[in-house]
Amino acid sequence: MDKVQELLIKMLKRNDFFKDMCDESLLKFSNLFKLDMASKGDAVIIENHNPENVYILKTWTLLAKKANWLNSVVLWQVNEWETFGEMSFFYNKPAMASVVCDSDSASFWKISKEDFKKFLDENPKIKTMIMEVLSKREKNNKEKLWWKLDLRPSYDMEWIDDIEINL
Repeated sequence: MDKVQELLIKMLKRNDFFKDMCDESLLKFSNLFKLDMASKGDAVIIENHNPENVYILKTWTLLAKKANWLNSVVLWQVNEWETFGEMSFFYNKPAMASVVCDSDSASFWKISKEDFKKFLDENPKIKTMIMEVLSKREKNNKEKLWWKLDLRPSYDMEWIDDIEINL
């Protein structure tokens, strides 16, 4: 195992989704990732498109932005070692926001949706753990989205109500 893979495994162990995985599963899982980079302003994920991967940010920061009328609103900042793109994967829906490089450059690991799905199908306990974490996130995110986008109940917000996870 090289230093890059060691760092990825360390990051996986500190991630809410993967922290309870055994070392053998982590090693197998880490072999499925590829390291990639983005430059300032590059969109890693584009709003209303289906991302091809699930990502873990290695260095620097990314911003999740949602188009809102004539400009965009920053919904959250993706920090080092955080996962992104998983919501589209689990909900099987286009990305609700673009994820854009906010620093001079950023590096991240990516795993294809196909490899991620295959790994989870082979490891149903891990899939259940991830679904539980997402379910908790869902409860926190809906209210935050309303206020970040400065929307009132009179606007069409069906897409927020469609966000649910079936365990």
